[in-house]
Amino acid sequence: MQLSYTLSPIDFQLLDKAAKLILSKENLSFYQIEANNYKKLSDKINYYKNVVKLGKISFGITTDLNQKIEILQNIGKIYDKTGIGDYAKVYQFILTLCEPQKNFSGMIETYRYFAEALQRRGNFGEALAQINKAIELNLILCDEEQSIKNTLLLSIIFRKMRKPEDSRKCLDFVLMKTQKPEFLVDAYNFSGILELQVKNFDSAITYFKKSYNSATEIQDKIRLADAVLNIGIVYGEFGNHSEAIDIFQEYANHCFENGDLIGIGRAYINLGVTEMHLKNYEEMVKCFIKAIRAYQTFGGNLQEKTLAFNGLGSAFVSLGEFEKARKYYLKGLEIASELQDEKWVEIINSKLLELKEKPESLGKTQKQDLTNKTLIYQLQPQTQKIIEIQDVFYSFEEIEKMLLHGHWTKVKELLDAGKLDFLAPKDFFKIDTAIKIFEASQKSIQNSHYGMIGTSAKLKKVIEQIELYSDSHLNIIIEGETGTGKELIARAIHKASERKNAPFVAVDCGAFTETLLESELFGHKKGSFTGAISDKAGIFEEAEKGTLFLDEIGTMSLAFQSKFLRVLQEGEIRRVGENFNRKIDIRIVVASNISLLKKINNGSFRKDLYFRLNGETIFTPPLRERLEDIPLLFAYFFNKLNENYKTNFFPDYKLINEILEQPNWDGNIRQLEHEISKSFVKSKNVYKLTEIKELNSNEDKTKLQQDVIKDTINKFGGNITKAANYLEISRKTLYKRLKNTD
Repeated sequence: MQLSYTLSPIDFQLLDKAAKLILSKENLSFYQIEANNYKKLSDKINYYKNVVKLGKISFGITTDLNQKIEILQNIGKIYDKTGIGDYAKVYQFILTLCEPQKNFSGMIETYRYFAEALQRRGNFGEALAQINKAIELNLILCDEEQSIKNTLLLSIIFRKMRKPEDSRKCLDFVLMKTQKPEFLVDAYNFSGILELQVKNFDSAITYFKKSYNSATEIQDKIRLADAVLNIGIVYGEFGNHSEAIDIFQEYANHCFENGDLIGIGRAYINLGVTEMHLKNYEEMVKCFIKAIRAYQTFGGNLQEKTLAFNGLGSAFVSLGEFEKARKYYLKGLEIASELQDEKWVEIINSKLLELKEKPESLGKTQKQDLTNKTLIYQLQPQTQKIIEIQDVFYSFEEIEKMLLHGHWTKVKELLDAGKLDFLAPKDFFKIDTAIKIFEASQKSIQNSHYGMIGTSAKLKKVIEQIELYSDSHLNIIIEGETGTGKELIARAIHKASERKNAPFVAVDCGAFTETLLESELFGHKKGSFTGAISDKAGIFEEAEKGTLFLDEIGTMSLAFQSKFLRVLQEGEIRRVGENFNRKIDIRIVVASNISLLKKINNGSFRKDLYFRLNGETIFTPPLRERLEDIPLLFAYFFNKLNENYKTNFFPDYKLINEILEQPNWDGNIRQLEHEISKSFVKSKNVYKLTEIKELNSNEDKTKLQQDVIKDTINKFGGNITKAANYLEISRKTLYKRLKNTD
């Protein structure tokens, strides 16, 4: 069945609602499945298949008849709109469950769902029979809400049967019966469509604006967008093309923000048609290509894809590019034939017949009046170049394949030319970041900012604070999540200060017990406790004239905080076991991954100590707030691994993708470095066998490959098959290289 390729945004809204209702049943509450995670049609369809499986499990478990009916109704909706099952059998089975129990409400709903499925397929007579059964039963039940829903569907059936007067009567009934915006939004929209069909543009605009207001009231983004689109269509039909373009662009922006690729496709189809009326044929080409890209990325809605290919063909005819026009007409014909859409097959075939008498191209300077009324636009060299570039378009999957095969330059050209702007934000970020990582990995990344890597605004703010506070004598608090580089910032403060030639000493307070921490910081006298075999200067003294960095300051006990506070107040320390004080001259920088103010509020940190330490506070941004720095960070860590392993590899897309697929960056830069190291070590054997560069000789290369093979076989306990799979080579190749090691 082809229905899975003609789903609209509202269809998906209804499908996702049906899926959530199935998953919301008590016995399925542990399934955490979200349809919004899927950007491709095939993934969405698989999602709905899984939902149906879970629904069947729930149907078998529950003993409540109403729950059973609701589950089956939603499965029926999924079957109807996706074509993955027999909706008719499901609805007929529901009716056999409802009739003995006289469950009129369940029967009315099922008859309506059945009628909706039938009218979608053009079976209007049978759809009318089913909806009439629902209406007759509702005379017994007297449910006004059911009556309104039935009447709205009846209006659609009459409109599609080309009985506008009957459809109008149904809508008038709804508008008279209810003021609920959830019903008015459709009633006004359907009324606007009827008025548009008979060219009553003023009335159509009025109804669509009312539909827009109702959609806004109930916060239904999809219906709101549909109203905007319909308003634009009216303006276009009325001849107000500039207004129509603004509205269609607004609709495109709305769809982009909500990740609605089908909606983006619709917007650009309508923009293309409007540009055609204005004879802006270059813009017409751009619009239809953007529409096709949107549909290709998602993988669905072949009916509208047919319109886009037809429009693109017509645009190239208008530009005198007949060979290109023929190419896109043939693509449109292929889809129309697949859909068994006789109307569009006939239309496109007639256009192809007309093209048989045309030359391959008018060329860059020749003019021809194809309509005998309007002079065709004369192509300029720059315009020709634009069209040639835009003639090629790729899906996200195709772009990934290019990167997997090492075609970085080609993808960068597409990216720079704006040819990938249609990608979903998540996919665009992945491709853009991968390209930047690859480019950065071929350069030497300099630690130009005290060892800190990046150019983001958040990092620049930290660097400004470092430079501002470094020359003061104030103590500094650094707060931020684990792995954000707090010690690096402390070292930067030291390096930029007047104390840079004196020691920088770092201590992790959380690594010591209270007794050991006191001995480490203050030092001790010989014999002051068991194990004190000699006098020992403490870290305070080691850092004399320099900077002492105390990490995880929040782990100090309240008792030890009192001793530390005295050091700050007096500028003196006393070694454990001694009876006199020693003067110290040091700067204190402390760090915490938990807000010290919060610890003050819960009573685990002294307020007076906080104010002694808080000359200034620097907050380190988490990696998720400086994602634009990932390419430079990635390249820096990767190049460092190359130095450590004495290799000269470039990261491939497979490795980069593994890193970028991380669900979050809770571990921040430390996590990024760890993931890169892990992927590098995991894949370096494959690199060594396939992509070793700049070794001194073939002998060196062979020796390195032999070492890798031996190590890998040992790793897998002598299992040749596992070793070959890990190295991504065949057993035959592995045996051949093993032979060369003898």
